[in-house]
Amino acid sequence: MPEKYKDILFLAAVSSFLIFYKLGEKSLTTWDEILYAQMAKEMFRGGDWLTPTLNGMLRFEKPPLCTGVTAFFYSLFGISEFSARLFSALSGMATVLVTYLFSRKMFSRANALCASLVLLSSLHFFNHAKLAGGQHRARRIRIFSQILKKGVFFSGNQVHKLINNL
Repeated sequence: MPEKYKDILFLAAVSSFLIFYKLGEKSLTTWDEILYAQMAKEMFRGGDWLTPTLNGMLRFEKPPLCTGVTAFFYSLFGISEFSARLFSALSGMATVLVTYLFSRKMFSRANALCASLVLLSSLHFFNHAKLAGGQHRARRIRIFSQILKKGVFFSGNQVHKLINNL
């Protein structure tokens, strides 16, 4: 098995253990977690997977994708704290893995492992990967998409340089 896949499996195992450990044990604590979990519950019970509501009132402050995915997790695992936080945990884990892939492509294997583990050990990132709230979730998705965009940009830039050197 190539080193790249060993590293990805290692990071997936470490990040899943750290992020998913006791994920649904504590009750929802911040108003953000409670608010977005309730919106997902209303979406799940109402059957309208595109229109987020809170106490029957339309609520379009955030895009409905995260709320809809959380409602989907409610349908799979039941309405619980674990289901409410699962999308955030998966987003945090994906961010660690994309950080590794991007750093490995741009720098080296050692730098990529270091960058991924530093991100995972960052208290702010780690705490937000375990929260179900909307603002925290939006930040994680923004970080994930920025890393992904930079990786695609730099990959394309390297291909462009390669073509020009031919």
